[in-house]
Amino acid sequence: MLPKSDFDLSRSRLLRKPDECAGGNRPAGQAFGLYDRDNARAAESASTFLKNLLVNLTGYRDLFTVYAAGQTEHEIYLPTLRECAHLDTITQQHCRASDANVHLMQAFDIRPVVLVRNIFDSVMSLLDFYNKGAFQTSYFRADWPVMDEETKIDLLIENVVPWYFQFVASWDLAEKQKRLEVNWLSYEDLVADKPSSVLKVLEFYGLGASRRGVAQRIGEIESEERKIRFNKGVTGRGRSGLDTRQKEQIRRLTRYYPSTDFGRIGL
Repeated sequence: MLPKSDFDLSRSRLLRKPDECAGGNRPAGQAFGLYDRDNARAAESASTFLKNLLVNLTGYRDLFTVYAAGQTEHEIYLPTLRECAHLDTITQQHCRASDANVHLMQAFDIRPVVLVRNIFDSVMSLLDFYNKGAFQTSYFRADWPVMDEETKIDLLIENVVPWYFQFVASWDLAEKQKRLEVNWLSYEDLVADKPSSVLKVLEFYGLGASRRGVAQRIGEIESEERKIRFNKGVTGRGRSGLDTRQKEQIRRLTRYYPSTDFGRIGL
């Protein structure tokens, strides 16, 4: 527990109108939503680190609002939202801004932080992720172990990367249409200056903390060998790990979304 002089989290609890679908006439809890497309490296991913750090800082409940993970899309699950609507929660999920997800987020007043990363680096991170065992939950699990590295990367570009483009395009459109207030956060910014990134997220939700206190808490967490630690982050791997053909194959996907700003992912 940090001294108050070092860490003062002034919680601004947002009392909203009771939501009919939340059930009951009580103030709804504040909900953090971390939606990311850097789903590689599991417990070491930036989004997992950020989510667990925010849980640690705020004391809010870690809430996974999905019926089932594995091979399914991380669609927001209404029964879980109904059950926990009165609580202050932080959720981390890998999902697109589908109409159903947006409707639920509007109904429960969930304001998303969307984490993005350089797409070329993401491919290399995904390659590591699947090589370390994640392929076992994929639909190509029968053949992944016998593929060479070039074929594996091509598979990811053709089968997984299009989802990432849909992810960015969907949240970009939801923001442009003013359906949700979206706070974009880049992996690169988080790695470069964790305290500043965390403070911006807290500010987005109406919460305050001292930079010194946040930095101290991050240091304490990173010194522990536990699941909420994440690696220091390596940027630029995609420049050397992908060949010219593969990079161009990824870039060509932007032509299907001419109104979307893919500068957020290095394109």
